[in-house]
Amino acid sequence: MVNAETVKNGGAWSYMAAKRVLAFAVSWRPAIPMQYVDMACSAIAATKTLRIHVHLAAVLDVSEWRRQYQNGLVPDVTPYGFHHAESMGCQVTYSECRRRSLTQRLLNKLLGFDILHAWRNRAKIAAADIVWTMTENEYLAVLGLRYLAPGMARPKLIAQSVWLFDVWDRLTWPRRFLLVRLLRHADVLTVHSEQYLPVIKRVLPGADVRLLPFGISLDSFPQPRAAQQRRRPPLRILSLGNDLSRDWPTLLAAFGNDPLFELVVITCRLPAEVLTRYRNLRVPRSPSMPEFRSYYHWADFVVIAMTENRYAGITVALEAVAMGAPVISSATGGVPSYFAPGEVIYVAPGDPTALRVAALNCSSDCQREVVARASRRFVQCGYSTKDMARRYVELSRELVGTNKGSCTAAAKASNKTRSR
Repeated sequence: MVNAETVKNGGAWSYMAAKRVLAFAVSWRPAIPMQYVDMACSAIAATKTLRIHVHLAAVLDVSEWRRQYQNGLVPDVTPYGFHHAESMGCQVTYSECRRRSLTQRLLNKLLGFDILHAWRNRAKIAAADIVWTMTENEYLAVLGLRYLAPGMARPKLIAQSVWLFDVWDRLTWPRRFLLVRLLRHADVLTVHSEQYLPVIKRVLPGADVRLLPFGISLDSFPQPRAAQQRRRPPLRILSLGNDLSRDWPTLLAAFGNDPLFELVVITCRLPAEVLTRYRNLRVPRSPSMPEFRSYYHWADFVVIAMTENRYAGITVALEAVAMGAPVISSATGGVPSYFAPGEVIYVAPGDPTALRVAALNCSSDCQREVVARASRRFVQCGYSTKDMARRYVELSRELVGTNKGSCTAAAKASNKTRSR
């Protein structure tokens, strides 16, 4: 029997109970309230095994990634921790990686996405209920298949953007025209930074755009670490990142060659000759996950210096907070979408004096308070890869819930027919 408590907790319905209510509504009681039918259809959609295909970049191979994880070289079992969806009742497949030909690389350069990689994985894409992506290169290729193979099955698509809308206004009009034609077919556009939301709504006024927070692996960056910040010089500054928005000149102007600071930078963007110009600088190359953790433990501050952008800095900020290190960040990029002032110490972009003063003026008590507030935010908002996978699964069930919509519509139609 359906009661008020069952309706309130519709997600707790069993699959069979939901089917019985739906059958009863359609066959015997045309006047049954449609809220019960909605609940039943929601329960049916929620208990269905969701078939997910993760379309990764052509250079990412899941088998090789797993080997690297076992060797301590990457942070999670699969890229972005999407394997967590398997523990949420989902079936997950991944794109297969092959050696890229010259033709494939040229097409990728010309189009801005790897259509041949998507073509080679079209069978897995077509067999899925929904396709997950993490960057523009992947989802644009999946959307391109709709023109290349118009008769192919079209699963739902989560189109996650990282860089595209940061450079949108600098693209040529033919490129923007092509991209808009593709983007209009995306079921939902997701972003990790709220700074993108007004840009996408301007470019695609009718698009379904969602903020879907990023997450990092708590297997590699476990919480919490007891705050043991120290104030005796030299202060230990750690800065990481490889994206083009990192502002290394400002960072080096703030802390380089100053005996009050010891500086470690982990990036592939600094040339080797920079080491010869700064006496207090170290640039470790390709550290392992245990080495990353040791550097986060070592640091008095993790500094994220950036030029103006809409997306960058998120991963490093989350890892630092998970490891209990206070963060000083340029007030730009994606970091402000995750942490408020007081949880991260923000300074104006491009201001080396502000970076330096922020580090020198933050007392031990200040450091502990910043770390404590940021850690609470991390837990409350769910900034782990498992939480991110859960958000993807919830959004996927909403999108694939067209099954729910169709069965609700059928029930309504049946009710109308019987009431005549």
